[in-house]
Amino acid sequence: MKLHILKLDPKYYSDVDWGEKRAELRKNDRDFEVGDLIHFITPEEKEFDWYLGGENNIFQITHILKD
Repeated sequence: MKLHILKLDPKYYSDVDWGEKRAELRKNDRDFEVGDLIHFITPEEKEFDWYLGGENNIFQITHILKD
């Protein structure tokens, strides 16, 4: 299991934060696998700022759509 840290446009970030956006479609350029974790950050955040704030916006990959 890997932890992927991905930037998310601020206009979508609040929807993810409130649980209203529950799916994300991205190119699999990071070797995502079912079971991996994704942590979304805003472009302003530094990659490891999340350690200070707990585990907010960390999600498990449950499905991968293959082309």
